[in-house]
Amino acid sequence: MSNPQSTIPNVEQSSSKFGEESTLAINFQSLSRHYPKVHAFSSFIGWAIILVIMLVVDTLVDKVNIPYFVLLGIALLALLSGLMGYFSAKACGYFQDEFDIYFKQGLWWRKQTALNFSRIQHIDISHGPLERRYQMATIKFFTAGGAMSDLKISGLPSERAETLRQDILRYAKENYEQEVQSGTAESVEVANTLNSSEEVANDETRKSDD
Repeated sequence: MSNPQSTIPNVEQSSSKFGEESTLAINFQSLSRHYPKVHAFSSFIGWAIILVIMLVVDTLVDKVNIPYFVLLGIALLALLSGLMGYFSAKACGYFQDEFDIYFKQGLWWRKQTALNFSRIQHIDISHGPLERRYQMATIKFFTAGGAMSDLKISGLPSERAETLRQDILRYAKENYEQEVQSGTAESVEVANTLNSSEEVANDETRKSDD
């Protein structure tokens, strides 16, 4: 299998203002249906904890008298953060074709990122406490371009994240086999790295099952 020319061969990003037409006409798929509420809760809880601490201090410490407008402002920030988290998560989406993974994000400033499978050197799948509760996963793609070129997608259904990782692993193996036959095995490091990722993921799966 030769390394084909994809629509967007490397990591590329495009941005547009809210309401403007996107530069890439792609039929993006939504993330897990649970992701917006989980992301909203994660955005809300930080401010809520601060508000609770301030209320406790205001109640128990005699010399501390926090103005009510400050407490009300913190409460409003918590509410707005939760709403922003919910709708920003709803705005996210992904799309996979034969050679690329695309990701869109942003509520006010929309950004689309395309990553070619041939650029991926390592894949990491993680599950936070809330993600495990709702069978979601965060998948991160590490590339040769460094941290600025890496891509992270949160809120994928766990099975979809694993399927995506397997698809990229299969692509790397087929590409490596083709390069071995042609005498240019440049993908050996990538294939070995992705194989290591598969072993680690399988180990984590067995541990979680135990």
